[in-house]
Amino acid sequence: MRKKIFAFLLLSALYAGAQEVPDWENPIVVGINKEPYHATLTLPSQKADCKKIISLNGKWRFQWSADPGKRPTDCYNRSLKKLEQLEKEKKVIVIRPDNTDGFSRLEKDKEKIKALYHDGYTKGLLFSDKVKEFYTK
Repeated sequence: MRKKIFAFLLLSALYAGAQEVPDWENPIVVGINKEPYHATLTLPSQKADCKKIISLNGKWRFQWSADPGKRPTDCYNRSLKKLEQLEKEKKVIVIRPDNTDGFSRLEKDKEKIKALYHDGYTKGLLFSDKVKEFYTK
């Protein structure tokens, strides 16, 4: 009788332990706090007619480095100069805030960040017609 009780307790402990699998290890859990899947209702044959779809085909410039310590450190300044050149040639539109004085790339002051965001957002709204015109050329 003792052996049966011991075996029952052992099996029930193993069974209870097997049910407490973390979500990231549970193959049944495929998503938590996710919206259900839905179709965009745009057929590939209708892409040409849809004005909201913009192709991203073209030349992209990336500078990938396997070792972050050996990455080119002047990449940002070279990219900025190239963007300014392309902007003068009317090949790109650059939307950026007019004044970034006293603002670092790692800024933590929420008020400065909000002010810069609103400046950029306002400028983006002002440039919306230019952007539409640029893409319809």
